[in-house]
Amino acid sequence: MQAGLKDKIASGKPSIGATVAMASPDLVDFCGFLGFEWIVMDAEAGPIGPSECLAICRVCESHQMVPIIKVPSPASEVIQAYLCTGVGGIVVPHISTAEAAQKVVDTAQYPPEGRRGHDMGSRSSGYAPVAIDSEYLARTNRELLVSVLIENETGMANLEAILEISGIDAFGIGPGDLASSMGYQDRDHPVVQQMIAEGRQKILAAGKAMFGGAADVATARQMIDQGVLFIHTRVTEMWGNITRNYLQAIRDDTTAG
Repeated sequence: MQAGLKDKIASGKPSIGATVAMASPDLVDFCGFLGFEWIVMDAEAGPIGPSECLAICRVCESHQMVPIIKVPSPASEVIQAYLCTGVGGIVVPHISTAEAAQKVVDTAQYPPEGRRGHDMGSRSSGYAPVAIDSEYLARTNRELLVSVLIENETGMANLEAILEISGIDAFGIGPGDLASSMGYQDRDHPVVQQMIAEGRQKILAAGKAMFGGAADVATARQMIDQGVLFIHTRVTEMWGNITRNYLQAIRDDTTAG
């Protein structure tokens, strides 16, 4: 399942997923019925711990969606705890240096590619009671989607060095935090958008996949035109906008009448 997602991206075809920050298997179940290909559980913005992540993984698998976790911090022990739940991918925020990016790979990949501990007995290994075989280790290294977020000026300045780290499959740029690090409150400020555009050009030039968020069709199409292959939609934002527009239109109609 995870390998299928990575193969699709490698072929240059965009993939559409949903982002949820609620610890709600029911919401993810609904997303599965809608037809999303993968789910990003945003544990940085919502109360999604490893236990909640594990429950959501089971729901994702019932719909053949790839469960991806955006971890709350780049700390190795935090990443490891979520990997044990059986996620198919990770997104690590606030990566600013090549050294930090290498640490992500070391934590996420089993030897010889990384230094991940043999999590024998965890769900990720099928609760292996005795030993983890070499085929499992190789398959996990091959299938796990490893992604990082660049979210400040330092990270953007070090982007070319970060892109040289082997083992990272996809890169994203966090516009809100980047804007704040540059002294702007508006992520759409021309100076911020120019830095993002230059960053995306560097990512594409390095032959790496990009991911980014879109709350509507027009934005998603624009991002695909820019070379973004992982398109994620924060479903509560999308549904919130639709619902607010609906309520406003009905209220306007009733007031006018």
